[in-house]
Amino acid sequence: MNVMETLKDRAGTFVSSAGDINRIAIDKVEEAVKLNISSASYFSEVGIRQLRAMSSIRDMDSMRKFTADTISLSGEVAKKVLDDGKSWMSLGNDIKEKFTDIFAKKQEELGEKKDESELKKKTGMKSVG
Repeated sequence: MNVMETLKDRAGTFVSSAGDINRIAIDKVEEAVKLNISSASYFSEVGIRQLRAMSSIRDMDSMRKFTADTISLSGEVAKKVLDDGKSWMSLGNDIKEKFTDIFAKKQEELGEKKDESELKKKTGMKSVG
């Protein structure tokens, strides 16, 4: 019977953290969606802007201007990719941190329950509940 109590306690401990995990997951999915929408919007705007600029090439001067603008734009795009990468890394690190905290707390609870169970076993007390 003691094994069943231990399993029940451990299952209850981990199930209680499911709500916390779900909330974090939903928040982070929302953040990820926003990052993706932002990137998609940015790159589609850049693409349309480049198509418009390309369609206005009429002579060598407009070709030079288009080329110079494209080179300048490549720096802007590189910065956006770098910033997006940093945002994704921050999102991943935040998830890892929060999940690690949840599981560390649950491990502590399990350790305390184990100590409590062993004490009850030694003293012959029955658990309530």
